[in-house]
Amino acid sequence: MELVDSKNNKLDMRELIIRALQLEKRATADPSSLQDMATEVIAELSLKTTEAIQIGNTFFIAQRGLKFPNKLRGRFLNVDTGKNFVKNFYNYIAHMQRDGITHYTSELKDKRLVPALQLVHAKLRNVDTTVSIAMLENSTSHELFVKLGKQSIRMLE
Repeated sequence: MELVDSKNNKLDMRELIIRALQLEKRATADPSSLQDMATEVIAELSLKTTEAIQIGNTFFIAQRGLKFPNKLRGRFLNVDTGKNFVKNFYNYIAHMQRDGITHYTSELKDKRLVPALQLVHAKLRNVDTTVSIAMLENSTSHELFVKLGKQSIRMLE
């Protein structure tokens, strides 16, 4: 399963999710079946607190906090090219800011995304929004933390 440049071919949500899960399974050596992984995504999407949006060929799924509705815990499924993923994630941060989100966290199982997220961090250097990544203890995963500031972030074309 290959990456799909969203500038040339924007996938529909179902195809994007299946392709992304196939990539995730291969990249992380996840022992779960593809069907179980898809069922988990469907379950996430059916929760009342779920917010989901597709930007390019990246699908963002997040749960809004019940006690703290300005905080999101989520994940993203990506089959877009690296350059487009950087733009997609940057635009997702702008989208969250417009929605009043102040904090976003996610577990990164695929370490290949870390350099792309560092590029997102660099693109945000002129505003008060920060992207931090830390290696999780006793794990091969990383934790992503985005603290959204008050300075406006404009969507990239």
